[in-house]
Parts: sequence; C-alpha cells; structure tokens
Amino acid sequence: MKKIVILFLLITSISFSQDLDFLDYNNGYKQFKFGLNPEQIANIEKYPNWDDDYYKSNNIIPYSYNGSNSYKIFNSDIDYIQLNFHKNKLYYITIKVLIKLDDNFEEYNYLKKELYILFGKITKTHAEVSKNFITGEIWDGKKVTLELGVYKSENADECYINIYSNVLLLDQRKGQF
Repeated sequence: MKKIVILFLLITSISFSQDLDFLDYNNGYKQFKFGLNPEQIANIEKYPNWDDDYYKSNNIIPYSYNGSNSYKIFNSDIDYIQLNFHKNKLYYITIKVLIKLDDNFEEYNYLKKELYILFGKITKTHAEVSKNFITGEIWDGKKVTLELGVYKSENADECYINIYSNVLLLDQRKGQF
C-alpha cells in the first residue's frame, strides 16, 4: 500500500512539473519571446505613455502591438498586447482580454479552465493587490510566470493575462535597489 501511495505522489508531481515546463518552454506568447529586442519584433510601436514616471523610474520601455493579426485566446478577443522591455530585452507581456464579466464569471472561468488544461494546477491565488482587484490565479514555472486576473476599472471590469520571464524580471527589479 505504501508503494502505491509513493508511486501516485511521484506520478502526480512529475505530471504537474511537465505542465509548467510547457509554460517555460513557450518562453513568451506567440512570436513575442523573452529576450528579444524591439527591432526583432514586427508591428510594435512605443506605448503612448512610454515616458510616464513609472516607466522611466523603473527603466522600462513599453511597446504596443499594432499588427493586423487579430489574436484570440481560447475564443476570447484580445483588446491589446503590451510588451515591456528592460535593457532592450522583452521581459514582460500584458494581454488585455475582452470578456464579459457576468455575475458567474463564466468567460473568466472558461479562460481559467483552459489555462489549467494547458499548464496544470494553479500554483498560487493572487492576493489582493489593490482596491480594484477582484480575482486572480498564478501559474509559476521555473523560468516563466503567467497571471490571470480581473480588475474593476472606471468603465468596466478588465481581464488581463501577464506573462513574464522570472530571470529578466528579477534583473529589472535589481536595478531599482
């Protein structure tokens, strides 16, 4: 009996790690791969507020994707894709997803389920990060982290997906210390 339990735990931990390995293997989203510089990515332009104090003080140069490819994530339309660069390397991707947030959060839960199928068990649940934060989940790989969350904004509830390189994010944060 003890051998069966140990075998079950071993198989579960291996399959859990393989799902997050896929997140690490992807190393970004679509053609937006971590470590690329802006010149290597087509159809991007500096974000309209790129000289904002937050970006300047953190040595971040944000770009927005303006290509003609209309991307979807699991049948949900994407409003915009923001690409953040530090030391001329892509390290952080924000994807705003257009979903209808009804009382049951059906579309959000559908996205969460699809990400669960793709990357496995959620590793953390987002703690409240601001008064407008509603909910969020995190898949934390060795090299890459993906966050799915919802914020309440002035106009509507907004769903986002953040994908970032753990190593490059740490490098960006070290520059602040």
